[in-house]
Amino acid sequence: MAIQVINIGTSPNKGDGEPLRTAFDKINDNFSELSLKVTNLETGGVTVTTGDIKGSVFGDDSTLLVDGINSRIPSSVLHGALPAIDGSALTGITTTETDPVVGAITGIVKADGSGNISAAVAGTDYLTTVAFADLTATPTTIAGYGITDAYTKTEVDNSIASVTAGHFNFNITGDDSTVRTVTSGSTLQIKGGTGTTTASDVDGNITINGLEIGTSATTALAGNTALFSGAYNDLTGKPTLFSGAYNDLTGKPTLFSGAYGDLTGTPTNVSTFTNDSGYLTNVPPQTFVSLSDTPANFTGQAGKFVKVNAGETALEFDTVSGSGITDIVQDTTPQLGGALDLNNNNITGNGSINITGGATVSGNLVAGTGTVGGLTFAGTQIGSDDSTQISFQDNIEIAGGPVLSTSTLTHTGTFGITAYTLNLNGNGGQVNIGTNQGTSPVVLGSSNNDTEVICSGDLFIDSGIMERHTSKTGATGTVDHDMDDGHIFMHSSMAADFTANLTNSHIGINTATTVLFILTQGNTGRMVTGLEIGGVSQTIRWQNNNVPTGTDNGFDAVSFSIFQKTSGNYTVLGQSVSFGGV
Repeated sequence: MAIQVINIGTSPNKGDGEPLRTAFDKINDNFSELSLKVTNLETGGVTVTTGDIKGSVFGDDSTLLVDGINSRIPSSVLHGALPAIDGSALTGITTTETDPVVGAITGIVKADGSGNISAAVAGTDYLTTVAFADLTATPTTIAGYGITDAYTKTEVDNSIASVTAGHFNFNITGDDSTVRTVTSGSTLQIKGGTGTTTASDVDGNITINGLEIGTSATTALAGNTALFSGAYNDLTGKPTLFSGAYNDLTGKPTLFSGAYGDLTGTPTNVSTFTNDSGYLTNVPPQTFVSLSDTPANFTGQAGKFVKVNAGETALEFDTVSGSGITDIVQDTTPQLGGALDLNNNNITGNGSINITGGATVSGNLVAGTGTVGGLTFAGTQIGSDDSTQISFQDNIEIAGGPVLSTSTLTHTGTFGITAYTLNLNGNGGQVNIGTNQGTSPVVLGSSNNDTEVICSGDLFIDSGIMERHTSKTGATGTVDHDMDDGHIFMHSSMAADFTANLTNSHIGINTATTVLFILTQGNTGRMVTGLEIGGVSQTIRWQNNNVPTGTDNGFDAVSFSIFQKTSGNYTVLGQSVSFGGV
């Protein structure tokens, strides 16, 4: 058995060592082991099963037999012949061993450096008391001692400073709900009525002695009316409520402004009033000749007309010059009260006749030539009310517009026709738009306002079809393709595979279109891998169900056939053809 070591703790009386029972049990085990070894030594020798024997060996007379410090055997203790060099046992050696422990050991023991065990002396060999000053690494804060319910120094200092600074205030509320604040340094005085006293001691306690309200028959609140008769006139300090004068009232209503117009139910005819002055209430019909102070005749006034005088006070006769009324020019805006009858006469002059309403001409409407005698129509159309045709015997020219001569309509500039429907009927012949003599294109419809050109019948093309294409470079990610720019897009120098987003598609319900992408490839082939219509991703159904890849250093023609069945419901068929890869 190995020697068992007693754990004596980190310091005296620290309490982290082994209990005495455990320590003495180890001592007993060690002595039992030692006794066995001593018995073996006394009975015949020392047997070492494992390890080495180290240290000095002394005889019973304290003679040093083996010097372990200097690693030698003193020659003075050698007797007899030297042992054989081959390791044979020594002979002629006599040993005597005495047990250093005599009698029972009780209490606290100590051991010296030689292994001798003896009783320990209290106060000398071990501590019986420990002073707090002898402790090391003591905490410096209350929290360090494990105390959590104490105010810190900072909290106490702040509270003392707050009271010292005069912030120790409180409020008092009166019976009328008025709140008063009593600040630090103020004086609080409590006053009572008859029989009520107050007192204050050195500790600041305030005592109020007197009648308790409502608990004695001597109070009005308990029903004793001796304090108040209950009569209003017995009150003192009564306010003057009203003098009795109307003018002393405030907030008086405005009864009448004094204006006749503010009255209601006023009369609306003269008969309501008393006709005490003989006012006329009825004037019988009168004739001009029955009037007084009228001229007996109009001698000398023949051929004159009646007009209002310059002072606008009376009528006067004025002379008519020439054969008719020539002074009508004085009225710059004359109006007809009825129909104008020309009586087979003409209206002539150098001015214009402007009619914003309808004009009915039973006879011929003749217009002269030139800008002076021209015929101007202020309306927007020339029509016939009886459904008959309007014919022109000669050429008709619309100012700034085309010229209609015989059966040909010609125009050298831009001729615009704004109509919901324009029917061009060839009557079994043909309608020709444009000629083979010009270089300017004939434009049908407009992409700017989304107008469409619809051919309901068969479409025959003699010469061929040319379609516009748009070029793009450096495609990557999602690239917008405006279909107002055409349906063919040529890509070059593509940075990566990309998604084509079609904008302004104008694809109607139950209609279809085709979009073509020509990809000019570099060393690494790229491909249109996705398709969006107006930013909405579409499912591409590739030919043979195989997603194509780009052709290195070649060309790829990628086409999409797009069908719209219902609003936003598209079917997209895709295919790719490779050309000239290296």
